Amino acid sequence: MGADIHMYVEKQMPSGNWACVRNLNDSIDSDGLAVMYRDRSSSNAGFVAYWELRSRNYELFAALAGVRGDGPEPRDLPQDVSEYVQAEYEGWGADAHSASWYSAKEFLQIYANIGVEVDEETPLNPYVVSLITDGGEVAVAKFLSDKASVYVHEEESVDLYRLIFWFDN
Repeated sequence: MGADIHMYVEKQMPSGNWACVRNLNDSIDSDGLAVMYRDRSSSNAGFVAYWELRSRNYELFAALAGVRGDGPEPRDLPQDVSEYVQAEYEGWGADAHSASWYSAKEFLQIYANIGVEVDEETPLNPYVVSLITDGGEVAVAKFLSDKASVYVHEEESVDLYRLIFWFDN
C-alpha cells in the first residue's frame, strides 16, 4: 500500500487570518500540470489534470516530513490553519498522518533540491535556475503559478503563501 499526499495552498489575508486558495487534490485545468488521464465521460473528451506533485514521489515525501524515508519531523498543522483545511484534515480521521506545512519559499527550496544534479545528463531544475537568476520572490511566484495555478500579484509578497499537507496510507 502506498502513501498519498493531500496538499493545500493558503494565503494570509489582510485581517491576518489564513484562507485556502487552492485545494491541490482537486482536478484543475492549467499549464504546468501533469495530465493523469483523459476524461472520456464528456463529449469533448478533454484532459483532466492534477497538480503534478500529487503523484507518489517518496523522495519528496521524505524531504518534506520524513514519510517513506529520512527527513525532518512533521510540524503538525499550524495553529492558525484555515477552517477549510482544518475540516478537510479532520475528515480523514485516523488515516491522516504526518501533517506539516512550509512557507512557499521553504517549500520551493525543498522541491528545487529533489533530484537536482548539475551534470550533462541531469538538467538543472528550472526553479533552481529561477532562484539563481531571478531571486526568491520571482521564483516562488513562478512556482506557485506553474504548479498550483495560484497567481501572486506584483504588489503582493510571496510571504503571504504557505503549503499545508498530510499523508494517508
